[in-house]
Amino acid sequence: MKRLLALALALLLLTGCTSLPDASAPQPFDVSIPDSAPIQLAADGPSPDSDPSTLVTDFLLACAAGANDDFATARLFLTSGSAQEWNPAEQVLIYDTATRPLVKSGAEDGDRVSVTVSAQGVASVDANGILTRSTDSQITASLALVKENGQWRIDAPENAYIISQASFSASYELTNLYFPATTGDALVPDPRWYPSRRLSTHLLKGLVGGPEKGISQAVTNAIPGGTTIPSQGIEVREGVASVSLEAPVPESSTARSLLHWQIARTLAQDASISAVELKVSGIDLSDSPLPEGPAFSLDTRVGLNESAIGTISAMTVVPLNLAEQPLEGAGSPAMSPVTHDLVAWRHEGELRIEKGGAEPESARVAHQSSGAPSIDRFGYVWAAASAGAIAARSDGSVIEVPVEGGEDVPVRSVAISPDGARALIVREGEEGGALWIGAVLRDTEGAPRSIVGLESGGSYATGVIDAAWTDGTSFVVAVARADEARGGGSGLIDVDLGGFGSAISTPEDIVSLSAGSSAMNLCMLDSRGGVHCRSGALWQDVPATFKEIRFPG
Repeated sequence: MKRLLALALALLLLTGCTSLPDASAPQPFDVSIPDSAPIQLAADGPSPDSDPSTLVTDFLLACAAGANDDFATARLFLTSGSAQEWNPAEQVLIYDTATRPLVKSGAEDGDRVSVTVSAQGVASVDANGILTRSTDSQITASLALVKENGQWRIDAPENAYIISQASFSASYELTNLYFPATTGDALVPDPRWYPSRRLSTHLLKGLVGGPEKGISQAVTNAIPGGTTIPSQGIEVREGVASVSLEAPVPESSTARSLLHWQIARTLAQDASISAVELKVSGIDLSDSPLPEGPAFSLDTRVGLNESAIGTISAMTVVPLNLAEQPLEGAGSPAMSPVTHDLVAWRHEGELRIEKGGAEPESARVAHQSSGAPSIDRFGYVWAAASAGAIAARSDGSVIEVPVEGGEDVPVRSVAISPDGARALIVREGEEGGALWIGAVLRDTEGAPRSIVGLESGGSYATGVIDAAWTDGTSFVVAVARADEARGGGSGLIDVDLGGFGSAISTPEDIVSLSAGSSAMNLCMLDSRGGVHCRSGALWQDVPATFKEIRFPG
């Protein structure tokens, strides 16, 4: 399934801007989603006797179609030597579809001329398919043109090109490489953008290349180092992908299952593939059983009223069977993403944890923090702690979890992804809250040790109020809104991990936020203590008997 969007331009390089700074929130735009194959953009080669500006403008169009023809048409605009050497896939610079690149030709100097192209940048993608969001940035390109056989051609362009967000989304897909967690019981997504054409081969090459640096310490790669794949890539016949790897054959059944699981889950994102046949150095591993992975319950709402915490049915709280229910003054309820038997809440400077079931436990942890607790799939209850975090258990044990580079930066809140591999961290910043994403390092039993590899979760000029995972591949961010016409307030942004964001309307100012498995399931607490929940596209005011409603995790 691909977004159907208008054809637009493309080109390369950057002379004064080699980096694109993050900026304000992305704006939504309408797309239609066809049921047919992805769009194939096409372009013509250079017209005879084109002037420099026309040649470059047409070159931009050819680059927009480059992912569909391996840039064969775009190379026709280059000198013969440059056509052989140009590697545009090293960097893709994406500009705002609502704007048009400015093409300006300089004065001709005999058989040479310089043409400048500038555009409003929104993101960049590197050679590994990793996207960095950036808005309000300027992309500038200076192209050298020379006469070759009496025709203007581009000489020695940089190994890059620019393309509109619309054209990029029409030719590329946001996918995930899946790598086993260090605990070996789950697969962790590593988002990448790859051309829709020959998608399965791009995915397999990405797996062989290994995980992105930020998440690499929280995962392993079941594909052995030094693995090679055939030059022709993956053959797909009648929905069956034949994968052949040249690598050491894993000895244990567990290692074979992880390898099969990792590849099958990743390649399943290619709509043309329904099954995978796997061979390693000629040995068939297709019968290796696929692990099931953890099962999550992310859309069960947990509610808190004046006398109980529990699940919600028909807009009433169904109390959980706990040794102790919350008292007046309790807030910020939390529930495990894998079981209803583990809950937590805040009360008078304490983090209270209750575990029901056959072996009930209760714990009170003295802890002051403004952010809501987050419970991971291993049963750890997380909370912000000055410049780091704590992870507590229902038996009262507490692990202090340091956050990389956070010694002098106060942490406002911590939210753990369902798979337990990433943390959304809201820190105090110069312009309000700043959002960061880090990898959670754990031992083989799942106990957290540290949060490392922090990367920006996006730069929001007015500051971040709160953030919540929707699943392991996306999250929502509540941001302050500097809008004099609307009296300030707050807004919501739905963000794909490793992708773009889109704005969501909100009924009131947001104080705290919680999300289910998608941005269609949200609950928020407003500045007046009111609770609002979103189901589908509509927000609903919740009866005043509810103090808070949140989702598991």
